[in-house]
Amino acid sequence: MKTILVTVSGLALSLLSFNSVAALDCSELKGCDRKFCEIEQQIEYAKQADNPRKVDGLNKALAQARANCSDADLKQELMDDIRETEDDIAEYEADLLEAEASGNTKKVKKYQNKLQDEKHTLEMLQQELSELSGEN
Repeated sequence: MKTILVTVSGLALSLLSFNSVAALDCSELKGCDRKFCEIEQQIEYAKQADNPRKVDGLNKALAQARANCSDADLKQELMDDIRETEDDIAEYEADLLEAEASGNTKKVKKYQNKLQDEKHTLEMLQQELSELSGEN
């Protein structure tokens, strides 16, 4: 009987923990609302990890975000990040051409990997901007 009670109690606690994190699904939100939700999610993780310093820092970040966040600012930040990423891609493409010309296979592989990472980052940023702009 005691084992069943402990198992049921453990299951109930697991479900409560899962539900508190699941309740913070931010994927359907946009803009500042998503940003707030993601910070709140990090706060929950920090609480579960028993990390009060991180909780305090995240609570300050949340208060600052609530006071200063605007969707227009987020769009501008995303556009700036996209421009920077495009610049990085152009630089890595030039570096890749140079490495290919020199026959340095180690550097070729290095720049191919960097290009792949930057292109993935670019896609994610463009998707986020698209969602924020309501194009999805």
